[in-house]
Amino acid sequence: MIRNKFRCLSFTLMVAATSGAHAATVDLTEFMAFGARGGTVDLQTNLATLALPNFNGDLSEAPFVIINSQSLSDVSYFDYNMAGTGAELSLYLSDGSIFSLQNPAGEPVRYQFATPFSGSLNFQFGAGDSSSDSVATITNLTLLTPVAAVPEPENLAMLLAGLGVMGAVARRRPRRRVGM
Repeated sequence: MIRNKFRCLSFTLMVAATSGAHAATVDLTEFMAFGARGGTVDLQTNLATLALPNFNGDLSEAPFVIINSQSLSDVSYFDYNMAGTGAELSLYLSDGSIFSLQNPAGEPVRYQFATPFSGSLNFQFGAGDSSSDSVATITNLTLLTPVAAVPEPENLAMLLAGLGVMGAVARRRPRRRVGM
């Protein structure tokens, strides 16, 4: 009975020591600006700035910028912010999904994927009928990458103590001889 309890304990410790995840931020300079009319794109390591000049006129001539990524794995979330009236930031995913990103209060917003997304991301920033300059920023594009967890010293000490107790119990138990 005691031996079975120790087996379960040591198995549980080994399973717990091998799981985990690590967050890594995507270098936004890896994105490409592949469409622009009247707008500008500034791609830095952890900040993409999409800017549009003020615009009052024919919407078919409205300024826009588009940036896209190569294929990414396990995208967890990103933060974005917009300033200016009438501009729209949209997210196009390689699976065909389209999301209109909103921040009515003008505060930074975190977009969290329900499950980690793998594929390419396209951000399109376009001007509506805006009488002011518009700016959108994208930061902290974060991937979740699984990593093997390193067991803590306390866990290893508990595992070794359990193995020692199992060895002591096995040594003290009388050996049975099998009769022939």
